[in-house]
Amino acid sequence: MRKRILIALVVLLALYLGAAWYFAGEITAFQVKTFDDVLKEDHITGYSDVGLPRPVEARVKSDDIEISGWLFLNPRPENCGVVMHHGHVSNRMGNLKFARLFWRRGCHILTFDARHHGESGGAYGTWGFKEKNDLVNVANWFMEKTGLRPEQTGIYGSSMGASIVLQAAPLLPNLAFAAVDSPFRDLKSILIFRGVASYGKPLLVLYPAAAFFAGLRGGF
Repeated sequence: MRKRILIALVVLLALYLGAAWYFAGEITAFQVKTFDDVLKEDHITGYSDVGLPRPVEARVKSDDIEISGWLFLNPRPENCGVVMHHGHVSNRMGNLKFARLFWRRGCHILTFDARHHGESGGAYGTWGFKEKNDLVNVANWFMEKTGLRPEQTGIYGSSMGASIVLQAAPLLPNLAFAAVDSPFRDLKSILIFRGVASYGKPLLVLYPAAAFFAGLRGGF
């Protein structure tokens, strides 16, 4: 009987750890949307629909990966610029609908794909742990390319991008502004909220192990 109980416990532990490993992948190696997916959601076909010209391709080295994006140079510059960060599972296309707000005011604009999103590198997303440094590197590249000073440059983010902007802002203290739309409070709260919404409250039992494995896999 004790042997059977031990075997049952081992099986249950293996199932628990296996499920936790799976959900750790949902945290760090999640599926992302394509450019077409995001454009369809926003009911546009591309940057021309929002009055933006053909962009300059942006390639920025950040730690161990390359960040990919678009640089829109305003033909009527007003000495301002904005770097835009999209939300979870989205990509640079998700910022186009907001870009026009800054474009009309004469600002240069850079919209890019976060690591593990779009055409940027990175096998894992880390919800800001590494992305905040990516944003700093992208912003510095943007200012170098446009000749703008920090006090002429702002950063904007929505959803996950908003929380990344908040994490990056102290590392870029002289910027003109940091604008955020719907940031999450902290990593634990957003993961539990999304997990329960998708799978129900039983997922809470898996959270400690899933979060631990996610940190191991993503390096954070």
